Amino acid sequence: MVKCSLEPAPRSALGIDGCKMPSNASKEHSGTHAEFAKKQKKINRAVRRLLAKHREEDASGQDKNHTRRAAEKKNIASLRKASRRIKKFCAATEDRKGLKGKVVKSNITDNESAKMLTSHGVIQGYNGVAAVLQGVCIYCCTLRREQLG
Repeated sequence: MVKCSLEPAPRSALGIDGCKMPSNASKEHSGTHAEFAKKQKKINRAVRRLLAKHREEDASGQDKNHTRRAAEKKNIASLRKASRRIKKFCAATEDRKGLKGKVVKSNITDNESAKMLTSHGVIQGYNGVAAVLQGVCIYCCTLRREQLG
């Protein structure tokens, strides 16, 4: 938060507005712990399916397309990494509760940001407040759910 010490001039105008600031967090990494568990099962199922396909090709000797196989191995590694990331996040955090006690979506990339509806669609970001006094001083801060009560 930026603080300024100014004496208000006669007939000064004060403007206060709320703003929604985007974060670097990915919207695809948002969900409740139940949704994350479902996503992790889906990822693990895809890994098992690819590995079964590789075993089948090895047994039949049909491994002729090495470029596809290398791409699939890379895909398996990235899927396993995503699964580990979800598992680690769920083990380290609890479901977040909203103001009314309802479970709200968490974000693996940035757990303090939230999905918010704007006039331009849905963004992953923060709520903020900005105040301007005669175009000179701007106050801006992010508000976390814990601070809102």
